[in-house]
Amino acid sequence: MPKVDMNSMATSRESGLKFGASALSQLLGPWMHGKGPLRLRLKRAVENAILDGLIVEGTRLPSERKFAEAGGVSRSTIVSAYETLVDDGLLERRRGSGTIVRASGSRVRMTARRDAALSALSSGTILQESDEIIDLSVGWPDLPNEFLPYLEGLSFAELHESRFRSVYAPLGLASLRELLAQRYCDDGIPTTADNVMITTGSQQALSLAASLLVRSGEPVAIEQPTFFVALDAFRTLGARLCAFSPGFADRSLSEKLGTGSFRALYCIPTFHNPTGHVMSESARRSLVAAASEHNVPILEDCALETLGFEGSTPKSLAYYDPDNVITAGSLSKLFWPGLRLGWVRASKSTIARLGRLKVMSDLGTPVPSQILAQRVLASFDRIAAFRRHQLHANCEFLSRALAQQLPHWTFTKPSGGLCLWVRLPLGDSATFAQFAAREGVRVLPGSSMTVDGSCPEYLRVPFTMGPEIIETGVQRLAAAWNRYEQARYRGADSLTVVV
Repeated sequence: MPKVDMNSMATSRESGLKFGASALSQLLGPWMHGKGPLRLRLKRAVENAILDGLIVEGTRLPSERKFAEAGGVSRSTIVSAYETLVDDGLLERRRGSGTIVRASGSRVRMTARRDAALSALSSGTILQESDEIIDLSVGWPDLPNEFLPYLEGLSFAELHESRFRSVYAPLGLASLRELLAQRYCDDGIPTTADNVMITTGSQQALSLAASLLVRSGEPVAIEQPTFFVALDAFRTLGARLCAFSPGFADRSLSEKLGTGSFRALYCIPTFHNPTGHVMSESARRSLVAAASEHNVPILEDCALETLGFEGSTPKSLAYYDPDNVITAGSLSKLFWPGLRLGWVRASKSTIARLGRLKVMSDLGTPVPSQILAQRVLASFDRIAAFRRHQLHANCEFLSRALAQQLPHWTFTKPSGGLCLWVRLPLGDSATFAQFAAREGVRVLPGSSMTVDGSCPEYLRVPFTMGPEIIETGVQRLAAAWNRYEQARYRGADSLTVVV
């Protein structure tokens, strides 16, 4: 922290402490460095100093004129920053007394605003639990009895072989990384263990990669709609999300990539979540070539690529550029979400940097999960065949149930993945979701999977649960839809539902 010239501080009878202009400038440090308008940089610097307790409750700040002179900036910059902090409840203006810090009350308001921002994240739906409600808002496959033998107790030999040379191994077990590297080599992607890092689920893989690539305010190209957890990962970093249609078929993308402004590009090329779209080979080649030409790293989400009903899978984007594409993979969707085992495949230098980030996250993925993952990989083809058959049957069952009970709902059956992208014939899915909750079923509105709240007429409906649950869930959806249509017929006022 910068050394403060205490001689420039004076006591205030009314408010306790008063910071002179030079003292406040020293305390805030080099606040003018960085990106964004000066007024926002100053606002953030003062806000952080207050919330960190460096500027205490009741402190009087210097006048805009004196602070501007000390900082060598325009008075309007200071005025704008102060006014924003007043609006946020951090400062208070008093006639004759100047600008006063009001930290105690503002801390509560700031916490409330941050909690509101966190609750607005789509992944907050995962935290809501109920024994009675059927949850169709998440696409997690069950753990069939056929998979239970893979989870039986670990042997001493397995644990002995997994011992690390050092206390921690953030990159993961070498033997597991070698198994994954060999799978990539078999797919034509040159890979060694040094190109692989094990993560605690694919969500951690996405979060770590996003943290490595993007800083607050920087633009990211992303499909719309897309996996809501990915949206949340970038939003919490303060990234500026620029939406494009699934598969990045929009011609304007190539033009915008040419501006050189994007810091990263996120996509789900195979069995896209939620649309089920599969990017064509020509589109894959074109996208990778454009991103490489303009030095835009691609973050490729491959968590669903092994879930094709027919067993065939297109080449991943890393096949066309192993160095510029960062691939996130997972066993959670194929085997069981409780395994919490994912990975990143990238260039060696990128993996080394991601490893340093993972150390700050959890020091390493639990060893038992990694040993179980080795068992799964040893029987991968058998496990994958079972899961594909199960999901295909569930998809057909859900499709028939919706066609029978909600015939005006439309969708295109995917060739793999975990869900249907269903279009409602009228109204909006966010309002309908309230009616569905009243009937005991939770659904995920399409708008929660978009950058700008678009796709309000869509729902994501997973087919990961068994036929009995699907049948009951669709029955409840049909009952909710009947009530929703009646409410719309009676008038807009009837659509207000408190759940």
